[in-house]
Amino acid sequence: MNIRSYNHKDKQHILQLSARLSDITFLEHRHPEQMQQKQLEMAQASIDENSDNIFVADEEGVFLGYIECRIEEDYFSKEKQVYISAIVVTPEGEGKGVGRQLMRFAETWAKEKGIKVLVLEVFSENQRAVQFYEHIGYSQEIVKMTKVIGG
Repeated sequence: MNIRSYNHKDKQHILQLSARLSDITFLEHRHPEQMQQKQLEMAQASIDENSDNIFVADEEGVFLGYIECRIEEDYFSKEKQVYISAIVVTPEGEGKGVGRQLMRFAETWAKEKGIKVLVLEVFSENQRAVQFYEHIGYSQEIVKMTKVIGG
């Protein structure tokens, strides 16, 4: 497997793959179609504004997934950290270590930039992803609580 920088040929794969980010059960106030549309918009914005920090996994020219990283500042410490704004693997890439390799790539990328902390957000209902991140050493730090009230 090869991990490389994004190129314009990857655009359609990334836009199509954005639908997988909405392929979970959401809380009742989230509408699946709206979430899918928003994921598509965010993928397009990433391509338009941050393509230098999108990295693609492929094998013999077959697109298997991607990861997008951003350098941000921690609100509390003001230290730089790498924010993983998206990581998605194709159905064909699942169970083959693609996600793990992309996450390792992000760690190496962060180290090369002198950054020691990586952060990401995941919907709590996406237990498969939560378990994956915990398995590779991530810990929950902040929990966002939601309550839908009548109206």
